[in-house]
Amino acid sequence: MPSSREIKALVRPLLKRRPELKCDKRVVFFAPLTHYLRGVIFAQPWSSRAFQVWAFTLQLFAGDPEFNVGEHPGSFRRFPHEWPEDPEGTSRLLCDHIERTCLPMVESMTNPQEHRRDPSYVFGPLRPEDDPLSSPLYCFRAAVGACFEGDFDLAESLTTDFPLLIRYHEADGLLDKLHFSFARRNRHLLKLLREDRSAIPGLLHEWEAFSVKSMGLAKYWSPSPFPCDG
Repeated sequence: MPSSREIKALVRPLLKRRPELKCDKRVVFFAPLTHYLRGVIFAQPWSSRAFQVWAFTLQLFAGDPEFNVGEHPGSFRRFPHEWPEDPEGTSRLLCDHIERTCLPMVESMTNPQEHRRDPSYVFGPLRPEDDPLSSPLYCFRAAVGACFEGDFDLAESLTTDFPLLIRYHEADGLLDKLHFSFARRNRHLLKLLREDRSAIPGLLHEWEAFSVKSMGLAKYWSPSPFPCDG
């Protein structure tokens, strides 16, 4: 896997062509950040010097403390461990793949309507016969997206307590609101949907600030209002 410095060197030609892109935390992304993190993430397969990349979109206002992202279908590419033998050639291939394949998939995803069209709403593509509502993660992300738009009735209809997911984290002492488990954050959201919907816009702002700070991306963030702010 390339180091952070090597990744920045590999994508430098792309960053020069596209000043709206930044590279940090092994991610190339559109900046400034508002409500969505959109870009390409680098990961390590079996070989220590090989690497792979794929496009992703992440709701910053869902309270994730780290890069919990799924692969956008059709964007995956693996670069073998021999890449240091030809870094300039690898850079050309990588920058071309990011610019021509990855970025067009995620650039428009700045609102829930566009994001819902992304199969990576859950971790991995759904088969045509799959019901997305069978995925607790899909339901949570869709509910948070509905809250973004101010449709709290839809949000409440999409979500439940997910008790089988929650029970594994009951004894850790962390608050539901800022928990690393989306199921626990979902429980806090559901409580507000049932008891105090006026607090939901504030929760989305708190979750967004928490996410960008936890991921180390606060310097790229531009706080913005939500449609549900009224």
